[in-house]
Amino acid sequence: YNQITHNVMYCHATLSNYLHATTSSKIGGMLAYSQVYPATSNPKILFYHINGMSL
Repeated sequence: YNQITHNVMYCHATLSNYLHATTSSKIGGMLAYSQVYPATSNPKILFYHINGMSL
């Protein structure tokens, strides 16, 4: 999960830099946020959900 997020951010930054260097085009910002809705308020379960793990 963390590697995927890293790759997406890297590609977005690379594309943004390319567009700014070669054209007058504009590109919007990127948000990398994953909403988490655990079944309970148990902190252990929430931790696993946030980190993309399973129990």
